[in-house]
Amino acid sequence: MNNAQLIQQRAMLEVYIDLNVRPEESFGLCDNVLMESYGEKHEDYWDDVFRSWPCFAGSVAYPVEGNSRAYANNTNQHDRRTKYGKLRLSLAKHCLEHVMNELKELEQWAYITNTTQPTL
Repeated sequence: MNNAQLIQQRAMLEVYIDLNVRPEESFGLCDNVLMESYGEKHEDYWDDVFRSWPCFAGSVAYPVEGNSRAYANNTNQHDRRTKYGKLRLSLAKHCLEHVMNELKELEQWAYITNTTQPTL
């Protein structure tokens, strides 16, 4: 993602984390916050981020519970009072931390080289 996309992604994650706002209640983080905002999907970008999350369930498609059945059966997936909702919030915070680290790296690179920031 480039600098502008990372900034937009940071804002979207912050709104989700701070206000629990998402466009579609029945969708997870990917379709609500992480990918659709750019008009193209960034699955490959997020795969490594999901895998580095300490609670990763083993599937990049369903990183919180690990399978489509658990995902489909969870009608309260964004309810932060539930275990699933708490895990989803934890994953969102992990993704935000990753985005913030990438933005810092881009800023440092731009400062050191005194040039515009590259796409990571």
